[in-house]
Amino acid sequence: MAKKSTQPQTLLLVWDCLGLEYSCNLTNYDKEVMWSTLKGEKPTVRIPGLDILILRARANPQRNYEIYTVQVEPDVSLKDIQDMFKDTPQEIVDLVRARGHKLYSDRQYAGDRVIQ
Repeated sequence: MAKKSTQPQTLLLVWDCLGLEYSCNLTNYDKEVMWSTLKGEKPTVRIPGLDILILRARANPQRNYEIYTVQVEPDVSLKDIQDMFKDTPQEIVDLVRARGHKLYSDRQYAGDRVIQ
């Protein structure tokens, strides 16, 4: 029987005014960064595709992209997060904004636009 992980997962989430556009699990990336840091080395790995995601966001400012990382419990899957974006998009966006780490944001504050 496989041992179940008790460590939180780190997810990368990208959404815009139309909803969730991209999501991926960065847990292995986090582990590589941690080990490099503990060895006293500068981490050589980068978040996969982050530069392209930010470039896309900058090229489409009218879509108000937001890019966050967030830690979730080990039993929460990417499918669970994707379902939350479909079923209750504003609630999950508010939760990620409150508990996540912002990497990029073109968020518009005027009028408090709701994610649909």
